[in-house]
Amino acid sequence: MEDPQTVLAQLEAVRSRTLQYLAGLTQEQLDWRPSTMTAEEDWSLGEVFMHLAIDELYLRELIAIPLLEGISRRKM
Repeated sequence: MEDPQTVLAQLEAVRSRTLQYLAGLTQEQLDWRPSTMTAEEDWSLGEVFMHLAIDELYLRELIAIPLLEGISRRKM
């Protein structure tokens, strides 16, 4: 198992790189959907990135719990 601090650093690096890519996109580009399936099944780029952002928040919470528990155990 990787050290939580290492995982958080990797998440931050990916987050930073993703934000750099997003900064150059227009709203029209973020709203674009592939036409390979029906409209209900297609996700726009913006929806994909929003999904990733929500997952990142969830992962950060999961990683933070053991870190916070470790800190409180050390104080006891």
